[in-house]
Amino acid sequence: MAVVKSPFIALFHYKGFHHLPPKISSTNKNSTGFPSLHLKPSPKIRASSSTKEQDNFRPLADFPQDIWGDHFISLSLSDSKFKSDSEQTEVLKEEVKKMLMPCTDSVDKVKLIDTLNRLGVSYHFEDYIEEQLDQIFHGHPLLLEDNDYDLCTTADVFRAFRQHGYKIFMDEDGRFKESILGDTEAILSLYEAAHLRMHGETILDEALAFTKAHLESLVANSNTQQHNYRHISNALKQPFHLGMPRVEARKYIDVYESRDGRIDTLLKFAKTDYDRVQFIHQEELREISKWWKETNVPSKLTYARNRMVELYFWTVGFHFEPRYARARIWQTKIIVLLTVIDDLYDAYGTPEELQLLTNAIERWNYNALDELPEDMKPLYKALLDAFSEFEKEVTAEERFFSVHYTKEAEKDVVRGYHA
Repeated sequence: MAVVKSPFIALFHYKGFHHLPPKISSTNKNSTGFPSLHLKPSPKIRASSSTKEQDNFRPLADFPQDIWGDHFISLSLSDSKFKSDSEQTEVLKEEVKKMLMPCTDSVDKVKLIDTLNRLGVSYHFEDYIEEQLDQIFHGHPLLLEDNDYDLCTTADVFRAFRQHGYKIFMDEDGRFKESILGDTEAILSLYEAAHLRMHGETILDEALAFTKAHLESLVANSNTQQHNYRHISNALKQPFHLGMPRVEARKYIDVYESRDGRIDTLLKFAKTDYDRVQFIHQEELREISKWWKETNVPSKLTYARNRMVELYFWTVGFHFEPRYARARIWQTKIIVLLTVIDDLYDAYGTPEELQLLTNAIERWNYNALDELPEDMKPLYKALLDAFSEFEKEVTAEERFFSVHYTKEAEKDVVRGYHA
């Protein structure tokens, strides 16, 4: 598998998918490497006002162009491949379960759980993992103190418990010093563990400074092995605890594959499940992309940011698991509409137009369409249509109250934009 250089590629273009969107032009970038953003008056985009003078004073933001276009709408996905991956995932899941459940050594079990987590497949065993960690933590409160484990093991176990919310502590004897300089894996484990430190844990503050300095020296050393170099570079750039789980899982699949002690069944399970979940994400993106195009909002309100794909990616950071498909879809729809509304208030609308839109959103009624400027109508209609569809779905489950509170939250946000 190729080295992943972009979180979007990691999420949507893993293994066998090469039809990437066109690149953003290297021109019009600032010193950070990102496309520059500046406000400028523009008479080119039609205003709802009848006066050219108003048009010339619209503070339009020069947002970068959308790079995706109809990319996901035209995406060719193989249903047979998805079916095959799903079936294979279930078979491999049972095999992994057979490894996990009979494991009697507490530390070995925690390390296996940690590996499942880093490979992005622990959600398959969520209840069992929580139950086991709880039993181990309360059944062996001095697990790390009563045994002479090496630092790598100690750091891995510490991190696994901390990530699941347990107040476990590391020994403060300072043994992480010079004795581990030759053990890259131990240094990496301690570095990752130190990011879960709490206020006042001086030993972990020192550990972070020590390990970071040594890892940086390894990256600068041309003799560092390639697979270690990649792992170290990833960790320094984005520690696991601070990263997006799905992207971190994709990177760790490469790392795990390069290890001599890897479990091939576990590796195959991680790869197959990644493909399967990625298919689901791509299908969701295709559905949202079609909806977004059909609203006519991106074609009519060209001054606003068109960041539907990026906003979907954001929702995957909250919950990537297949069972949260509807949450991802609805969150993306709501946020992408809010993003355009935000730009309308910040970078296009006149005070008079914005007052009309604020009033219309307060009313939340299709009759208010007649009172809006022509170029605001697609946005307002898309907003009401989306919530109507949302309401139909949740009413069937007798959870209609959630729509009311979401509408009120939407109104609060718009009031804030208008203030």
